[in-house]
Amino acid sequence: MRLYTCLSSLILLITFLFTSSVYSEDPYRFFTWKVTYGDIYPLGVKQQGILINGQFPGPQIDAVTNDNLIISVYNYLNEPLLISWNGIQHRRNSWQDGVSGTTCPIPPRKNFTYTLQVKDQIGTFFYFPSLGMQKAAGGFGGIRIWSRPRIPVPFPPPSGDFTILAGDWFKLDHHRLRRVLENGHNLPFPDGLLINGRGWNGNTFTIDQGKTYRFRISNVGLTTSINFRIQQHKLKLVEVEGSHTLQNYYSSLDIHVGQSYSVLVTADQPVKDYYIVVSTRFTRKILTTTSILHYSNSRIGVSGPVPGGPTLDIASSVFQARTIRRNLTASGPRPNPQGSYKYGLINPTRTIMLANSAPYINGKQRYAVNSVSHIEPDTPLKLADYFNIPGVFYVGSIPTNPTGGNAYLQTSVMGANFHEFVEIVFQNWEDSVQSWHIDGYSFFVVGFGSGQWTPQSRSGYNLRDTVARCTTQVYPKSWTAIYMALDNVGMWNIRSENWARQYLGQQLYLRVYTASNSWRDEYPVPKNALLCGRASTLNTVASLGGQSTNMADVVQYRLERMLDELDDLEQRGLFSRREIAEIVKQRRKFEYRLKRPCPLKQDFLAYIEYESQLDALRSLRMKSVAREMKKQGNKNLKKSKSDIAGLRRIMDIYEIALKRFKGDLQLWFQYLEFCRNKKNGRMKKGLAKVIRFHPKVPGVWIYAAAWEFDHNLNVTAARALMQEGLRVCPTSEELWVEYLRMELTYINKLKARKVALGEDEGTLTRDPKTAVEKQWRDENKELFMPLGGKASNDEPDVESEEPNKKKELFEEHGMNIFRTVYSAAVEAVPLSLSLRKCFFEILEGTNLAHFEDMRKEILGDMKRDFSTVPEFWDWLARHECDLENAQADISEEVITSEMHKAIQVYEEALKNVSSGTMYSLYSNFLMGIVAHKEGETNISGLSGHTENYISHLLKIYERAESLGCITEDLACKHVSLHLQLRQLDEGRKLAATLCSGKLAESVQLWELRITIEIRCITRKSPSPSDADLQSLFELLRQILTKVPVSKSENLWVKAFKFYTNQRQYFDKLVEISVSSLTRDGGSESGFSLSSTIVSFILQKDGIQQARDLYKRYLALPHPGLALYRSCIGLETNVASIGDKSGLINTRKLYESALATYDQNVSLWQDYYRMETKMGTSEKATAVYWRARRILKDATEFVASSNL
Repeated sequence: MRLYTCLSSLILLITFLFTSSVYSEDPYRFFTWKVTYGDIYPLGVKQQGILINGQFPGPQIDAVTNDNLIISVYNYLNEPLLISWNGIQHRRNSWQDGVSGTTCPIPPRKNFTYTLQVKDQIGTFFYFPSLGMQKAAGGFGGIRIWSRPRIPVPFPPPSGDFTILAGDWFKLDHHRLRRVLENGHNLPFPDGLLINGRGWNGNTFTIDQGKTYRFRISNVGLTTSINFRIQQHKLKLVEVEGSHTLQNYYSSLDIHVGQSYSVLVTADQPVKDYYIVVSTRFTRKILTTTSILHYSNSRIGVSGPVPGGPTLDIASSVFQARTIRRNLTASGPRPNPQGSYKYGLINPTRTIMLANSAPYINGKQRYAVNSVSHIEPDTPLKLADYFNIPGVFYVGSIPTNPTGGNAYLQTSVMGANFHEFVEIVFQNWEDSVQSWHIDGYSFFVVGFGSGQWTPQSRSGYNLRDTVARCTTQVYPKSWTAIYMALDNVGMWNIRSENWARQYLGQQLYLRVYTASNSWRDEYPVPKNALLCGRASTLNTVASLGGQSTNMADVVQYRLERMLDELDDLEQRGLFSRREIAEIVKQRRKFEYRLKRPCPLKQDFLAYIEYESQLDALRSLRMKSVAREMKKQGNKNLKKSKSDIAGLRRIMDIYEIALKRFKGDLQLWFQYLEFCRNKKNGRMKKGLAKVIRFHPKVPGVWIYAAAWEFDHNLNVTAARALMQEGLRVCPTSEELWVEYLRMELTYINKLKARKVALGEDEGTLTRDPKTAVEKQWRDENKELFMPLGGKASNDEPDVESEEPNKKKELFEEHGMNIFRTVYSAAVEAVPLSLSLRKCFFEILEGTNLAHFEDMRKEILGDMKRDFSTVPEFWDWLARHECDLENAQADISEEVITSEMHKAIQVYEEALKNVSSGTMYSLYSNFLMGIVAHKEGETNISGLSGHTENYISHLLKIYERAESLGCITEDLACKHVSLHLQLRQLDEGRKLAATLCSGKLAESVQLWELRITIEIRCITRKSPSPSDADLQSLFELLRQILTKVPVSKSENLWVKAFKFYTNQRQYFDKLVEISVSSLTRDGGSESGFSLSSTIVSFILQKDGIQQARDLYKRYLALPHPGLALYRSCIGLETNVASIGDKSGLINTRKLYESALATYDQNVSLWQDYYRMETKMGTSEKATAVYWRARRILKDATEFVASSNL
């Protein structure tokens, strides 16, 4: 017994030591909070506030990186309560996020224990009550996360650390503020500002002269951006929401709602007291509050006016935001520098755009994201997702891009996959500054700008040293773009930090999903989790197997509903029992796919494709069975359930898919085409839905009107749709053109009917008389509504006895319609040249009354409105001439006459708009005529009038140059024309002149000049003289030292090819290349100058000289991935013929490349394949596991079929 006791004690001791060693790095900190109401006087007026342990603001939370925080919250309020932790990432644990979409609230008189870990985090954050408008009553407090002792901090330890919680404040209590919002109104203007819960001069911060202190400032207000400043003191910014920053000095800082900053302040001013000032930003009425910075040995209080700060100016705020950069050399929560994570080298897997708006829904003010105003479900989304509770939400209920449609209420959940790297663009078209926060993540703010974001906006991104943070601002009529690695599984809130907007719907949830069921990716539901709503009857011990069982029940139910259809198919002999078993197997597989938590669009489309093919097979067999029955004298098969079951199933799948993917226009049109082809009655409802969701898409209105016009033969409905579309999209050129075509087509059909009845003759369409008209008619045969009708070919040969006025009734009516639509379209889209051209072409394809008058009117309007637009004159000249589409046997006289018309137009154009673009279009036209006549670009042999045209073309180039309108394109065409004419001397002089002028850095022009110089040199003699070699080299040096390597590929190739056998000049070119690559860096892909030169040396001098040279290039700053790959290929080829040094060098090159490009999957794959083929299995295995460990997303690497 004694021995047993000793062994037990020894086991307990070992267990304790082991446990202590495991958790020694992650200590626990315990907090007990009692949340109560209490009287507070923040603005001198008694209010009911929310206190934590009797404090307002609440107690400070101090933690160290990776600490575990156990916070027991007792709710003594008379309403539910949730505490959210602004900026804490809750790695793998969105259960603790404390927002209504993830956590059930703590009921009155109940308690809940939050279990948080500040995993891999440092910095300044805060907590607050997240339900309703409770934040307006207090309950917030600061969070400070300190670096671990062994992690260096990029500044000396300050002598003190102060937390400042500032923000706007309302005298109305939070219950009344909530009622204001629920009644459909916005919040009133704030009554004041607070610093740490107090108003004017309510706080004093004592410091010692000569010492430095850290101030952590958070904007905990509801609606308003603030500006923070300290009288006569500079603020050295050191940290933003967990990111150490470049330590710039600021006189004041803009802090938007929900943001946190850390600054160092040195007490280096004369001994006295100074104002700490907080004032509102971007508001007409400026609110200000102060605290006191007290020097410990000061006897002089604050005096003088409060120092002013910026107010409405946005430009200064934007400039300040651009200067906030990440300190790449400083350590973050871990010892490695912050710059070691190169976010700019990662390509985003997809782009999400979130546009805020302020619509009225059901007569009340709401706020929305991508036209969806979020409403809270009756059950937290995370619980519904975990327990697979149907009807609470569906993934994809909010589109990933703005739709422009009418706003609507919806529980907003967007789907995303674990390990995606996404680009999110916040687009703000409103006049107020927006502040966006994402729970569970820290993201990189890569760019912001004014106006509409476009893919071209990426050229201005900061892909090197932007800060990583959790809250970012979006300026009015502007956008902000972020990069975010989705490395945290869970249900995460994306919200406006303007709490009124958040409460009224400007938020959504991002469901980051992984199919794996592992604690490595996400923790299971906590055992102490509160359950509410539809989850109230469940228990937290439920496992994933429960979810699968629930899913299986749903799938089984759906399959059982198919029994009647399957029995009918078997009884009618259309499918055998084995085939029906296979059908059930396939449908079961598809149904499980659709019941996944986050089904893909491809899942629905694959199911639809399978059912479509199955229904087609059923139809074929049905016809075969019917033929056999006829042969036997039996009656036709009667209709039964199986005949329509497949069609109904396909329709149901489409409708389920469209509920998830409302914003997918392609899916909508696919569904509508299916309904149209099957002549299904749901077509009309489908059109109404797509118009409701996508009213800003012109193609939707055109499609709906076309269906009414062509298939329903309902002209009134088609016209109403088109007119409504034009009211919604008045600037859509496509809508105006199609509306005109529809109206003219209808008039033409009415006339065709009269012709068929012998009451009229002719049609509204013109017989094509010219090549241009004929081509236009041919091209427009398949358009939406062609103007021609068959009646024009079948008109009876009967003389009309009606007067001419009656004959022209339709022509007059058609012209009235044309004129009305034309006038309205021009008024709606006054500056669209393409719209006018379309109307003009439609007019020329018709036979309306007063045709010539209308034609002249349109041309006159175009000349008036587009007289300074070069493209208009070019179109007009080509329209007048149309030689490009002329027949081959056209006479020379006709050509001359038509050319004269076009030249007159171009000359008139040059009087109105003498620009490089106009000259370029003019020369393109003439060059096209010359090439058309002489065959492609071979115009050296002149014939007929071609010489005159070329002479005229040369004069055009000379005029452009003399007037200063020469452009790079014109200059290159001018020089190229001399080359085509084999006038080398003229081309040489011209190129030299142009290259010494304003086009001295035009690479394309220099390429032509070098080409001409080489031709001139080789024309003299096959062996160039030293003078020629030196002269050409000086020209090359002149341009190659100016132009970036990335733009001068052809010049370098020409130079090395020409000097291949001239060792002296070849070596000089190599030296120039070294200087250029030192300046510009190497290439990641595509053309690589260093690789090209190494290839030349390899062919000339062999492997050893090539090695010496590439080693020299690799020693340069940023040699580029393309050079590494080229050198690896070279050494691999050497190794393949048995040279061991080649294998050694290949490994060295791979290791050197991976030191820079460690996240390049293809580089790891190539390294592994090389070791597999040429190395040893041990080294290949080592490379494989290194890649698995280093790659942040090793999925592609592991999934490679060649591994």
